Amino acid sequence: MLTPQQLKERALNKIDSKLFFAIKDLQRNELEMDGVIPTKMSYDDLNNVKFSYECEVDVLRFIKTAIESYKQTEIDESQIDLEDLINEMTKR
Repeated sequence: MLTPQQLKERALNKIDSKLFFAIKDLQRNELEMDGVIPTKMSYDDLNNVKFSYECEVDVLRFIKTAIESYKQTEIDESQIDLEDLINEMTKR
């Protein structure tokens, strides 16, 4: 079983990877909107896709921030309390 620190590191790696590709998709979409990359999609459709990509990037950044700010509160570091993690992530 992984320690909480190992779980946190792996979760951050996974989110970083997803965030990297979401940002690349957003950049590609912007190039398509500018006409640099040819596409058959209409400008309105590209704009809708851009909104979706922006939402995805925002959600992934939120998750990354929540994981980074999570602090283990229990003495036993061999197990993470899922309810505690959810509560910590949803705090504003």
